[in-house]
Amino acid sequence: MKLFLRALSALVMHLYLLPLCAQSQPDSSTFIVSMEYRPRTELRNGYRQLPALEAATAFLTSHRARINLNYEFRNFRIYSSLQDIRVWGSEDTRDATGDAQFAQFFVEPQLTDHLKIRVGRQQIAFDDQRLFALNNWRQAGGRHDAVRLMYKNKKVNSDLVVAFNQNKARNFSTLYDVSFDFYKFLLVNHLAWQLSDQFKIMTINFADGYQDAPNSASTRFKFTNGGKLTYKSAFFTLNFSAYYQHGRIESGETIRAYLVEPELRFSVNPRHQVQLGLQVFSGDEDPNDGISRAFMAQYGAFHKFNGRMDYTERTVRTYNHEGIFNPYLIQDFKLGKKTGLIWESHLLGTTTPIVGNKVVYESSQQIYAWENDLRFRYKPNAYTNIEMAYLFMLAKEQLEFLPAGLGGDATVVPQFAYIEITWTPELFRHRQRLP
Repeated sequence: MKLFLRALSALVMHLYLLPLCAQSQPDSSTFIVSMEYRPRTELRNGYRQLPALEAATAFLTSHRARINLNYEFRNFRIYSSLQDIRVWGSEDTRDATGDAQFAQFFVEPQLTDHLKIRVGRQQIAFDDQRLFALNNWRQAGGRHDAVRLMYKNKKVNSDLVVAFNQNKARNFSTLYDVSFDFYKFLLVNHLAWQLSDQFKIMTINFADGYQDAPNSASTRFKFTNGGKLTYKSAFFTLNFSAYYQHGRIESGETIRAYLVEPELRFSVNPRHQVQLGLQVFSGDEDPNDGISRAFMAQYGAFHKFNGRMDYTERTVRTYNHEGIFNPYLIQDFKLGKKTGLIWESHLLGTTTPIVGNKVVYESSQQIYAWENDLRFRYKPNAYTNIEMAYLFMLAKEQLEFLPAGLGGDATVVPQFAYIEITWTPELFRHRQRLP
C-alpha cells in the first residue's frame, strides 16, 4: 500500500506541476468515427484440450462488434470503444434487453511536447506483448483500468502505469473480493531506448499485488524485472529476452522464476521471412517446498506464443506449473500483393519432469508434442482482412499427464480450423478550425 501511495503521489505532482497543454497548440479539432466487425467461425477438436477417442467436433461462430469514437482538440484527446461480444445463439435474439461494454474509454491530456497522460480503461501492450498484450485473439481483448504516463522523443519511449482495483465502494478497508483471478495493485515501468542504428534496449519492470487469500488486510507483491536487447543488421535481426520474478505470491509462497528467449530473424528472399527461436519458462518441481519456480505471464498474449492451439495458456497463469520448453520456427511467405501464408512449427515441452508430485518422464524426454499452424491471409483492400487457418498437433503420451491433456488420448490428432473476417473502415472524419 505504501508503494502504491508513493507512485500515486508522483503522478498527482505531475498533473499539478506540469502545464495542462503542450508548448504548441494545434489550431483545429478532429473527430473520427470508425468501426470494427470481426466474425470468426471455428471447428474445434483438440483446441486447448487433448481430445478423447470419442470426442465430438465442436462448431461455432462468435463475433466482436466495435464502434470507436476519437476526438482531439487543443492537446486533449477523448477515446471510447463500445463493443458487443458473443457466440451466435448464446442469447435470445427476441429479447428486448442486451449487453454492451466499453472495450476502452479514456482521456489523454498532452502535458508537454513529449509527455502525456492517459486515464481510464485502456489497452496496455509493450514490445512483443509477451508480458503485456492487446490479447487480440480473444474477442473481448485485454484492458486495464489505469493511469498511464507516457514519454516519447526520437530515441526514448517510456511508460509508467499505475492501477488499483476494488470491486465496490467501501467505507472501511480495501478488500478486493472477486471470483476471478486479477491483480489488486499494479505498477509498471517500460523503457525502450534506441542506442544506435543497430542496437536497441527495452526493459519492463513491474510489481503486481494480489490480496492474501487468508488475510484480506495483506497484499502479496510479485516483482518482475528484465528486458530485451536487439541487434539489427542489413541481413538479420537478433533478439535476446530475459526476465526474473521474485517476491511473494498470494498464497504467501516465495517466487523465484525466470523466462529467457533468444531469437533470430532473417530474410531468405524478399518474399520469405524466417524466425527461429527458443522460449523457456522455468517450472516448479516441488509444489510443497514453499517456493514457486513457475514463471507467470498472465497479462501477456497467450495465442501468439507457444503454438496457437493454446496448450500453454493455463500454464503461464498458474503458480505451480511444469514450465515451458519451446523451440520454434516461423516462416512468412508473401504469395502476392494481397495474399500471404504463415507456417508456425513448435516443439512443446516442459522444463521439469515432475507434475503434481508425480514423476511423469525423464528430463531427456521433456518434449510432449509437435504443433504446426498454417494460416492463409488475404487483404483485398485497406479495411478488410481475411484469415483462414488449419492447426494440428502430434502428441506424445506425456501430454496425458499435463493439465491440458487430462482425460485425453495422445493417439488422437488434435485439430483446429477457423475462418475469420475483420472489417475496420473509417466511417466519418471531421476537422474544424478552432477560434
